[in-house]
This record gives sequence, structure tokens and C-alpha cells, in this order.
Amino acid sequence: MATSRTRRSFLLGSGNILSGLVGLLTLACLARLLSTSDYGSYRQVFLVFGTLAPMLSLALPQALYYFLPRAPEESRSILSANLFSLLAMGGVFTLILWGGSGLIAARFHNPGLERLLLFFAPYTLFALPLIALNPCLVSLNRVQLLVPFNLLSRLLMLAGAVLPVLWLATTEAAVIGVVGATAIASVAAVFLMYWVCREGPALPRWSQASAQLRYSLPLGAAAILGMLSVNLDKLLVSAMFSPGELAVYANGAMELPVIGVITGSVTAVLLPEFAGLFQRGAHQEALQLWHRAMLKCALILLPIMVFCFVMAPEIIRLLFSAKYGASVIPFRIYLLNMPLRIASYAIIPQAAGRNRVVLIVEAISGITQIVLGILLMRGLGPNGVAIAYVLNFYGAIWFGYLPWIRRYLGVSWAQIAPWRQLIKVSLACLVPVILLAPAPFLPEGNLFRLLILFPLYAAGVACLFHRWALVDLKAQGLGIWRAFTPVV
Repeated sequence: MATSRTRRSFLLGSGNILSGLVGLLTLACLARLLSTSDYGSYRQVFLVFGTLAPMLSLALPQALYYFLPRAPEESRSILSANLFSLLAMGGVFTLILWGGSGLIAARFHNPGLERLLLFFAPYTLFALPLIALNPCLVSLNRVQLLVPFNLLSRLLMLAGAVLPVLWLATTEAAVIGVVGATAIASVAAVFLMYWVCREGPALPRWSQASAQLRYSLPLGAAAILGMLSVNLDKLLVSAMFSPGELAVYANGAMELPVIGVITGSVTAVLLPEFAGLFQRGAHQEALQLWHRAMLKCALILLPIMVFCFVMAPEIIRLLFSAKYGASVIPFRIYLLNMPLRIASYAIIPQAAGRNRVVLIVEAISGITQIVLGILLMRGLGPNGVAIAYVLNFYGAIWFGYLPWIRRYLGVSWAQIAPWRQLIKVSLACLVPVILLAPAPFLPEGNLFRLLILFPLYAAGVACLFHRWALVDLKAQGLGIWRAFTPVV
């Protein structure tokens, strides 16, 4: 079971990391090809969708994790019910955008945004069914198919966004290109899902659709609040500052793709297992499993955090060019979230069937972030909104999720996390920072500096991990090899 779990997590994570990096490359290309104002408008378009996507999907794709493993003999009709609901929501939002794009543009003080949103409106019809692919394949243990699909679909979207801009040099061309590429990827995803879901009739049943909706509504409400919390800082900046200022802020105020990919992959794999353990009352076994997952995430995320924090100027200039040098400050502020991103905290109440806990925590978190964001933005500008986001995130974890998890599992604060090992991991990440000291004295060239210093720092961290018995380098390398080797 452990080998299978690690294999699934690694394959799911590696595929999503590749797709996330391609998405970041898309933004890097557009930041160079478009003016700061036009690039800010492009980010606003996808900010609208990113904020409203949970409202549109209502966490329906998450329902596949629950229903597909329980009735694999009806997989086709379960999938059809899910996709039908997602298409219906996408159609509604397309109509809303066609009718309300002017209102959104006025609220963002960007008249040119109205035309972009009209072109963008059909995107939701294609993007929402695409969201169901990961839950569908993970639930049926076909994770190995996600790696090539995610990479190819992201490359397609990169081409769709960048190639039209090289020819026409307009934001409209980028938006239309992304919509077209997403349509192609969505059709391919639907074919792939039905190829995997081969059992039962293809027509959806109302009872299945309503059951999925009832299951997903609490999660959907929490996801709406959670996404509002994630995008609230950018919404505030969009409403109070120019598109150009949003572009500078948004390029820095981003979560590295590897963060959500790793914790999301672990959550997708562990959620069904946690549900089974809690059903049997095996709380201590679930806690030990959570500790192991937390430590494995820390071994990857904390070194990345430290390296990116120190080398932030080089990373921002390499990704977005020197004209976005001011993005370094929000970039470093956002990195301060990573020590707590080594775990998924909502997974415990979700697996325990206490979705209301997630809803309450996210609701309170959203309110406090609005208040903090407005207060700090007045004195510190856009960077104050980023500080409010980080402070609010820490508050939601330490005063919301962790106290509830501690009571539910019946453990003390000292037992809720593998503190001793996490401290050792943190020290192993901080000590090799001395190897990055020569950065200002190296020849100019952001890529050159990163290529020289990253291997040095990684080697220093790996040596300390091995010396302090945090990892077995030989065993870990063998595990990665086996993750990509077909099981006989």
C-alpha cells in the first residue's frame, strides 16, 4: 500500500508540476511580449475566472472521488451526471459574462477589459469539464495517464496564448488563443474520461446528479470562500490600482506551482484512505500517516522556499524581465506561507465528514482578510494586501483548523505534528544558505547565477538531510526510478 500510495502521489505531483511550470512559462512569455498595462488586463481576465471557478463548479469534480470508487459498475453514468452539471454551470456563466462584462470592467476601472471578457466568455464551457479529469483518473487508479495529458495540454495552451501574440501583438489574440486551445484539450479530456469509465450506461441519471450536488455543496461553498481568500488580494489591487500596478503585484504575489501541486497530489491520494481510517476509528493510524505526508512535503517545499527567498531578484528578472523588479517584495511575502503549506489541513474534517468545519473556517478567514487587506493597503499599498493574506493564512491554520484537528484526533499540541523532525529539516535548509553568499560577485546573468548556485545549495541540503537521517538518498532515488517504472 505504501509503495502504491507513493507511486500515485509522485506521478500525480510530477504531472501537475510540469503543467504548472508550463503555465508559468506562458505568463513569462506574455510579460515580455505585452506592455505592462496589456499584461495586467490579461491577468485580470483570468482573475475573474479563477475567483468564480469554485462558484461555477460547486466542487462537483470532488464528488467523483467519493462516488466513482463506490460504484465502478456505473462509472459512465456517474461521469455523465458530473459533466452535464459542469456544462450547465459553464453555459450559465458564459451568458452572464456576455451580459455583465461591462459592469466587471467598470469595477476594475479598465474599459478595455469588457471586450476581452466577451471573447473570453466561452472559456468556461470548456474549462469546467477539464477540471473533472484529475478526480476521474485518480479515483479509478489511472494516474499514469495524467502526466502526458497534463503536459501536452499545457503546451497546447502555451502555444495558444503565445503564438497569436507573436503574430498580432494584442491581448485579444492571447485570450482567443487560450480559449481555442482549452476547447481542444477539453474535448480530448472528455474522450479520455469515457475511455477510462467503461462500465454502465452513458446517459446520466437525475438521482446521481442530485446526489453529487448534495455531497459537493458544502465543499463548494468552502471552495468559494477559499478561492476568494486566495484571490482577494488581487481583487483589491485590481479595484484600487491600475492594470499596470496589478501586473507588477500579481507577478510577485503568486504561489509557486510546486506548492499546490505537491499538497494537492497528497490530498487526492490520502483523502479516501483517511475516510476509511476514520470510519474504523483508527485515529492514531491516520495521524501517523498525516505526519509522514507532512514530513515528505517539508523535505521538498522548505528548501525551495529558502532558495527562492534568497534568490528572489534573479528569479523575478529571469521570469518576467527587469521591468517587474518591484515584484520581488510580494514574491518574498508570499513565500512566507510555505512553512504551513507542508500539509493540507482541510483534509481531516473532509475525511471525517465534517465539511461544515471547513466552511466556517473559510468564512471567518474571508472576512478577516478583507478587513486586514483594506487596513494594510491604505498604509503600505499593494504589498500591504500581500501581508494581510499571509497573516490571515497563519490565523486560519493556528486558530481554526489545528485546534479542531487536535480535539478530533484527541492529541496534544506536541503530538499534532512531527516537530522535532520539522525543526531538523528547517535547519538543514537554512545552514547551506552560506553557499548562496557569492551570488552578487558572480558575473551578470540571472540564469547563469541560478544554474551555478542551485546545484550547490541542493547538494548542501541533501547532504544534511542524509547526515541527519532525514532521508536515505539511495532509497529515495530508487523510489523515484520505480515510480516511473511500470508495475509488472
